[in-house]
Amino acid sequence: MNPKKLRKFSGFIILLTAAIPLVVNAQPDPPGGPVPVDGALSLLLVAGAAFGIKKIKNEKNKYL
Repeated sequence: MNPKKLRKFSGFIILLTAAIPLVVNAQPDPPGGPVPVDGALSLLLVAGAAFGIKKIKNEKNKYL
């Protein structure tokens, strides 16, 4: 296969691979609608920020 055909074929395969999840749906939607993730996501964000602040303080105190 020449490089031009190979590039077109590779692009087609990548496009096809990216488009398949848009068409295929493995499970129907839950009866109550989608589940909100806001509470858990906020908690995760706060925990990550607290961990980062702790790491920065520990590094600062390490060299003092």
